[in-house]
Amino acid sequence: MSDLSLNLHEKMSAAIAALKKRAVLKTM
Repeated sequence: MSDLSLNLHEKMSAAIAALKKRAVLKTM
């Protein structure tokens, strides 16, 4: 269970990072 939640947290972090990168590219 902890392994699954950790994997989910990792995916969420990656998604947030991708959204931030996209936002930065849009403002440039």
